[in-house]
Amino acid sequence: MLRVNALHQWLAHVWRSDRGDQTTGYILITATAVTIALAVGAIFYDTMIEAASSIDLGVDE
Repeated sequence: MLRVNALHQWLAHVWRSDRGDQTTGYILITATAVTIALAVGAIFYDTMIEAASSIDLGVDE
């Protein structure tokens, strides 16, 4: 619970900058979301390619 609270405080700090400039927060959150989406997409793609290559269509080469 402590780690979640610390993460929440850090995100709140990034989101509400003391300088009033939220651009850094937006960029950081967007970059994090894109990184996670790309990682999940790569894992999904690799899983689907492996699954498709293991299907036996019954065609002799």
